[in-house]
Amino acid sequence: MAKGAQDWIARTDILLQTLSELIIRNKYGAYQLSSSYYLFLSIQEKTLVDISGKGIIYGGVIRCAGVSGSKSDRVKLEIDGVDTVYSDFENYKDWNIVIPGARPLFITRYDLVIDYFAVSISPGITFETSVKLIYDCKTAGPYVYWDFHYATI
Repeated sequence: MAKGAQDWIARTDILLQTLSELIIRNKYGAYQLSSSYYLFLSIQEKTLVDISGKGIIYGGVIRCAGVSGSKSDRVKLEIDGVDTVYSDFENYKDWNIVIPGARPLFITRYDLVIDYFAVSISPGITFETSVKLIYDCKTAGPYVYWDFHYATI
């Protein structure tokens, strides 16, 4: 018969345990929000969010209250200098990219009747040096709104 205290009574000594993997989570700073809007009076590419440093993206949404043809506008998420995705609203709909986490960006609204489109940002994406959110407007006239939720170290 075994002697001594039960396993659930003793304190755990992590240094004496055999662990197959030990995950240490980065400590991020306070939650931050970049939120605004912009009226595109001409065909242009505009950086909506530009953050330097290490951090994590909690999520976000880019909405286009457009004009006819805005379905061809593109949203680009650049992480650490690499374009993770660069596609237009119509492709998101055609490819049925609607699930968070399947891609960095996923479509949440596609309405040709009122020319209103939106893509959201999948949560949990980390960055080491920088992150940029860029909107490439292919037609003049739309209002673009964005909310970008993040934290940096």
